Amino acid sequence: MKIQSKIYQHILGIHIFPPFEFGVVLGEKQGIICSAYFDIGEADGRSNYYSPDINAINCVIECWSRKEIRFCGIAHSHPNNQNALSGDDIKYIKAIMETMPEEINYLYFPIVFPTNKILSYKAERNGNAILIANDDVQII
Repeated sequence: MKIQSKIYQHILGIHIFPPFEFGVVLGEKQGIICSAYFDIGEADGRSNYYSPDINAINCVIECWSRKEIRFCGIAHSHPNNQNALSGDDIKYIKAIMETMPEEINYLYFPIVFPTNKILSYKAERNGNAILIANDDVQII
């Protein structure tokens, strides 16, 4: 995952812990993440669970597309002791990938930690399968 330094620092700077679950919608141009939208999600009564505000996110993605910025994933937060994707995270990532148009071959799903660290995962289509793997973070 290639990301502009200012966006990387912005993502690290917006977390307010607790709560530990929020989302950051990511946008890229020319293969570099250059935009981020902080989404507190929709309240659903569960703690430590991120439920995105789909209407707001879709508006942001539509605005980005007019600027030739492509939606490229969603970062979400975890507490320090959860340094890997959960089973629910994996189900969520696969569900998102399955709804994406076929021309979108990959999306990023980084985890943001309160220790000012981001760990990236990349989901890619491989035929009918969706593969999820750790991905290096390159700050540009």
